[in-house]
Amino acid sequence: VCSKSRAGAHKEVQQPMLNHDQHSPTSSPPARVLVVDQSDDTRNVLRTVLERQGIEFLEALTASDGLKLLRQHRPNVVVLDLESDATESAKLQAEYGRELAAQQAQMVILGNLQHVETAKSVHRFLKPYHYRCLVQEIERLVQLNSCGNHPVPAPS
Repeated sequence: VCSKSRAGAHKEVQQPMLNHDQHSPTSSPPARVLVVDQSDDTRNVLRTVLERQGIEFLEALTASDGLKLLRQHRPNVVVLDLESDATESAKLQAEYGRELAAQQAQMVILGNLQHVETAKSVHRFLKPYHYRCLVQEIERLVQLNSCGNHPVPAPS
């Protein structure tokens, strides 16, 4: 579990990773995560870690392409970098919000959050962040979403 100390620095605590590698013929399909980020590094790190967990990985460089993938593939979790492309557009944010609500999916927003309206299904990560903490939050949301549970706040 990752949390912030009083000084604002992240601390990391070991937590077991999800194991999605064992699927029976009657089990549900693997979870899907969509990452919308212009950063090759972020997409590559998340792809490597999440695919090893058996999570289907979708990616987009732009927010508009991400919205198309969101509508087409219905991922469990969307990771959206606010500093990518035109994601600060109020219209685009509203479209993401409607799609996420309709699909009961979760969103993780990366970046500056000063001008963003967020719902309970939206989880925030300020930059700079630790990949490990981000991956743990994605895994937590995937697990909650795949169990049909509503998300609970991350431990602080």
